[in-house]
Amino acid sequence: DSPMTPPSSLAIVHDYQHTRFFLTVYYALAVVWGARHIFYDQFSILDFLVPLSLTLCLGWWAIADARRRRTPIPLLAQAWFVLFAGLVVPGYVIWSRRWVGVGWIVTHAVMWYVLATICMHLGGMMIYGQAWLRGLGL
Repeated sequence: DSPMTPPSSLAIVHDYQHTRFFLTVYYALAVVWGARHIFYDQFSILDFLVPLSLTLCLGWWAIADARRRRTPIPLLAQAWFVLFAGLVVPGYVIWSRRWVGVGWIVTHAVMWYVLATICMHLGGMMIYGQAWLRGLGL
């Protein structure tokens, strides 16, 4: 496709495949995080693995997304997208998508939290039953 003609629909589907994969992993980590917090008072290796996985997932998505948008992140700067993903990746999303990026970040951050919370409470009710609700004061 030349710059004057719109890309084919097949190219558009392929172009956003990395974002679909990212969102699948992102929300799967929310489910794991919610399930982990059913037993919040016990130590778990997930306390280390989930934040690490989330950081790697965010950083790799931003690097892949920048390549897809034909504005690749310089090689020496890519490490910052993984080391400080919680700050740098939202900045990249806002820079690359402007106001839509702000909405994208807020929407997915809230939905991640809501999904993790729902998984925690549903799992807690399945395991502990009424004792879980009494512990919440309900």
